[in-house]
Amino acid sequence: MAFNNIMIAIKESDSMFTLVLGLPLALSSTAQVLPLLQSRGRMKTDYGEKSFSILLFQDISIVPMLTIVAALSRAPALEGAIEGWTLALYAVLAIVALVLAGRYLLSPLLRLVGKISERELFIVTGLFTVCVSAAVMQAIGVSPALGAFVAGVMLADSPYRHELEADIDPFRSILLGLFFLAVGMLLDVDVILAQPLFVASLALALVAVKITVIFALGRFFGLKSKQSIIMAMLLSQGGEFGFVLLAQAQNAYLIAPDAASLFGAIVTLSMATTPFLMMITKRIREEPVVAGERDGPKADGANALIVGYGRFGQTVAQMLIAADVKVSMIDTVHKKTAFLNQVKAELGLSNVTVYTKKVQELEVKTKFDVITSRAFADLSDFVNWSGHLLQEGGQFIALKGTAPAEERERLPAPWKVQKLEPLAVPGLDAERHLAFIQAETV
Repeated sequence: MAFNNIMIAIKESDSMFTLVLGLPLALSSTAQVLPLLQSRGRMKTDYGEKSFSILLFQDISIVPMLTIVAALSRAPALEGAIEGWTLALYAVLAIVALVLAGRYLLSPLLRLVGKISERELFIVTGLFTVCVSAAVMQAIGVSPALGAFVAGVMLADSPYRHELEADIDPFRSILLGLFFLAVGMLLDVDVILAQPLFVASLALALVAVKITVIFALGRFFGLKSKQSIIMAMLLSQGGEFGFVLLAQAQNAYLIAPDAASLFGAIVTLSMATTPFLMMITKRIREEPVVAGERDGPKADGANALIVGYGRFGQTVAQMLIAADVKVSMIDTVHKKTAFLNQVKAELGLSNVTVYTKKVQELEVKTKFDVITSRAFADLSDFVNWSGHLLQEGGQFIALKGTAPAEERERLPAPWKVQKLEPLAVPGLDAERHLAFIQAETV
């Protein structure tokens, strides 16, 4: 039945039918490709950067795609419901309103949460933002997935995006696993069993066509043949937003349910080919660039303070303690400091001191040579709240994501970023920089 509907639509040149099928099939899977690039440390390669650019553009394009499908809807209008291109206009206005709300309401709210210094509130605020944005889109008749995507853009535009990313990161693998579980549950096995050769042939045809087109585009934009074929195979599958578009098109009476099931199965099978295609390209993929080794810390009498016992704080603490450097650690979360005190007692670490309070409330007799942290969203907050603890001639070391150009300009006198050093972290695609801050001498 699905096959007959497709053939009839093609023969009759049903442009609307081909459009709503072409949109989801043109997308690639961000959820599948990015972890592959990250785990292999290929994000900084030419094909990795261009693959990421394509995926980012596709993710952004889902906004007009969902709007177009909603505007073309043939579904019977409910009483009082918005329909047609009026719905598209309402969707655009809702997106603009949400982005403005993110800029002028969400950012101040996140600053307030940052001052409270409770990490759980960041997670709650982020989830609340997603729910509200999705509810707004659903209220006007657009897919809530569009609202969730806009919420992600709003959160990414806030000055606390790195803190949110770090707090949500532990849940990422679980949510990604649930996503692929949901993809598997969407697969209509009966559709495949009814015409297995036809479904498999269409899935392979989709992969082959996308490999050919993307390879040609890669060569056209200056990639070498080897890099172009790797990028083409990486992006050859259908994408997760394809399921959203197909469901939206079915609800809009643009495609029949059996056609939606058929093409959902094709997208799912195409996603299953990606790991095997990556095995084929294993021999031609270049090895990632390995950064040179750094000198480790030395016990020269220095006294260090680590603000916040997150992943960065744990790594720094382990290196300093192993080198027998005097280390003080401070965090507002009692469970963390209680754990640190227990470890200190069990291991007999005489060079470790633990504090449970806000850093701006800490008073010590001996000031510190180095204060390091990942816990502050802004460098100005770091030096203002910790400056009374740093001895003359000492320095702050802050871990940041992207190069903090605006934050450097906001630093109060006499503080100045003396050096900004990029970090190459294996398996991590995001940018990381170490900012070394000292008082500028006159």
